[in-house]
Amino acid sequence: MKLGKTAAFITALTIAALSLTGCVEDKKPAGSQANTENKTDSSESSAYDFEIKDHQIEVDGRKYQVFDKQVRFNYKDTPYEEWLSYVSPYDEYVPMMLGSDDDAENDNIFIREQTVALAIRYAYEHGIEEIEFPVEYGDAEIYYGWEYAGLCCPNIPLATGSCDVKLTEEGYYRVHIADSVLKAASHTEETLAAAKEVVDSMPEDCVTDADKAYYLYDWVCKNVAYDSFHADSTINVNNEPQSAYGALVKKRAVCDGIACAVQLLFNMADIECGKVYVYATDQDDDTAHVWNYAKIDDEIWDFDATWDIERYYENENDTVTEGETDGMYEWFGADRCARSNEFDMADDCLFGIPTTNTGYTENSPALKVFDYVTTIDMENEKVITFHNGKQTDEPDIEELRKCLEEKGRVTMKYDNELVMLTDFSFIEKADPIFEGIDNDDLIEELNVYAKYMILSK
Repeated sequence: MKLGKTAAFITALTIAALSLTGCVEDKKPAGSQANTENKTDSSESSAYDFEIKDHQIEVDGRKYQVFDKQVRFNYKDTPYEEWLSYVSPYDEYVPMMLGSDDDAENDNIFIREQTVALAIRYAYEHGIEEIEFPVEYGDAEIYYGWEYAGLCCPNIPLATGSCDVKLTEEGYYRVHIADSVLKAASHTEETLAAAKEVVDSMPEDCVTDADKAYYLYDWVCKNVAYDSFHADSTINVNNEPQSAYGALVKKRAVCDGIACAVQLLFNMADIECGKVYVYATDQDDDTAHVWNYAKIDDEIWDFDATWDIERYYENENDTVTEGETDGMYEWFGADRCARSNEFDMADDCLFGIPTTNTGYTENSPALKVFDYVTTIDMENEKVITFHNGKQTDEPDIEELRKCLEEKGRVTMKYDNELVMLTDFSFIEKADPIFEGIDNDDLIEELNVYAKYMILSK
């Protein structure tokens, strides 16, 4: 099936515009050429004037940008070397993200907001309620550092309930971590044991990364219930559903905890996986959402188990509203651009995570849940489809009939709405797949938002 010149041009513009939504400017470590940089500055968010003494210290072979003043944990000065040398039990599976892979010489350099993230992680894993950062760090770096910790660490939620940051008279930003959040993060051994049990349960035929990812994703969707009661009413007193502990041990969670669980499970199975945080485009809407990206055969895809879960806790009792899933997960191996109309990307949080620009291939994880995946070959101006590991220019009617007869329905995934609508027209106008049944009557569902089509006999 050939694309017309106009259609191909419009499609190219659409893809380019959507791709820009997730673009992130690489951040270069400031002052990385010298060990100490001295300059005078003043904080816009305080009345303090101070001389910045920006140092680069080395701990265990890694370099960190810090200040002369120490960070305080529960009001006690703690030398940088003491907490920067801390090794988290999660590090074996999910190491902290460092610099850009494109800049190898900076891979062992932590900029200031990353150093803040390590301090926050240290506090979470040691039950420390108060951290004080010298005002020289700046409130923006503390905010971004907190988000960085939430994105990197599977035990730190991005939704922090009643946690807050205040400027003290002594020239420190005091970070308060709510007791409910610390309790949720304190179950490290139980959480890791539960995750390992799930990963160890993978059958031997789970060989490829796509196979492993599907098994683990399927486990989450079938075993974790979305805790809608907590999300609506108890976030400040019970933060467990925002944590991997809530998802993996308690088996009740909201998007943050679900994403933490997927991140830990995938990484434990040697699949590179992180969290993605977004917020609503409407300034009057405080909606935010967390999901996952994962690298499958050098492709970066979205995995949003929250939207594929069909079990719910709707009240404070342990009654679960049961749903059924047939394994056709809309958001397993989805493309990141699919959400751009609903959310803005928090550019400061993605930290250079690459997007997949090549469209679907025979290795794309979407093929684990969809019978056909269809993409655009922009160079040759044509549409190509993958089915059973083979490439074709268009769905074959005889293959569709065979698939429908065997399974009762066919699921088709697209990386472009225009192509989906073109395929819809193609199937509708083709010779009848079944005698006496119009092809348009076989189209059970056409989901423009998620860009898939279902044919059902």
